[in-house]
Amino acid sequence: MSASDGTTFSGITTGVDMRDKYQTLTTGQQISTKIAYAQFGKQAFFKAIGLEAFGVDAVNDVDVFGAAMFGGSKPTRMITFDSGHSMSGPVNATTGSSFHSTRQSSYSAEYVAGGDQWIYAWNRIDTARFIPEMDVLDNQSKKLQDIMAETFKEAQGSHVRDLALGILGASSAPDYGTLGPNAVKTDLPNLISVTQAQTVGNIAMAANPWWQNGVKEITDAGGGGEFDRPLLLRRGLMAIMNDTGEYAESAKRFLLLCNQGFWQTYDRLQYADLNRHQDVMVKSASYDAAGITHKMFNGSPMMWDTNATIPYGGTASTDFVTGIDVDTYAISLHTSCNFKLHGGWEGPRAHDQYRQHNLLISTRYNPYITSRRTHFCVHGVPANAD
Repeated sequence: MSASDGTTFSGITTGVDMRDKYQTLTTGQQISTKIAYAQFGKQAFFKAIGLEAFGVDAVNDVDVFGAAMFGGSKPTRMITFDSGHSMSGPVNATTGSSFHSTRQSSYSAEYVAGGDQWIYAWNRIDTARFIPEMDVLDNQSKKLQDIMAETFKEAQGSHVRDLALGILGASSAPDYGTLGPNAVKTDLPNLISVTQAQTVGNIAMAANPWWQNGVKEITDAGGGGEFDRPLLLRRGLMAIMNDTGEYAESAKRFLLLCNQGFWQTYDRLQYADLNRHQDVMVKSASYDAAGITHKMFNGSPMMWDTNATIPYGGTASTDFVTGIDVDTYAISLHTSCNFKLHGGWEGPRAHDQYRQHNLLISTRYNPYITSRRTHFCVHGVPANAD
């Protein structure tokens, strides 16, 4: 390339999708009810969110769920549908896992009105798969296996898993610390944390006590007597729940999410009560009807999830429980870009140098809280030895 003064420039222009790379998917887009239903029907935490948002009938029937989520009715809580502009790069990746992409490498999750700003710094999780055309043709002609159907099923499962990891903050989430929700502090361990020195939602917690969640450290669960009854754990959990429930914006509806060790320690308490006092194991009628394994504490359902992650600043190798105020925590899904199945399998085009079948599933989402002080976390509980 030459300038008018005779100067010659050389080099490679960046940001251009060359024909010798994988094509960017450009086919029509459709929302996948099946993938969304799997997302809110597999793991305990997300099934509870689906129940709170769409009702018990929706989590038990895919058709009812599809009508509730995509039929125009609004969720009651914990899920919101919002819109806004965002940008992300082309899907020129061959990774076997999902990956996060974001807009112009900017991680400020805040609302900025006017100008050329965006409404949300959306997290976008992409699950891409590529199959060489020759592999597809070989398997179709020899009837060995439907490689496209099998890969599609695997991609769906990966998308459900990786989105759950991103929202719950598991360290194995794709691009967790680079482009994922940890970078914008929207995963659960950052939204409800032990350390109160971060900037979450563009609000500095240290300088704004009203933006700090409740924290309770319990280093002795108690126990002994009455079938090993951990009363100190019960008293501490009751205290922090009562403290956060006293704020005006709290409706005192909590969803208690814990790790397996905390779940088993609390199970000792329920077992002791059942046998010592002949009590009945209390259950939530709606959670029971939805098939969600849970216990009850002070009127709130408790569950453990394999991907539940210790709140930020908590002590490693100890047990914990996070108290989520269901009225001020939500996962915002982009109105037209959630659980998108971009045309299914797109076949190769005539000019492609590498002839491949391409698949892309994507979800734009942003977990958030509107009142931080109505949430709490209990940490430091001695690891359960059961």
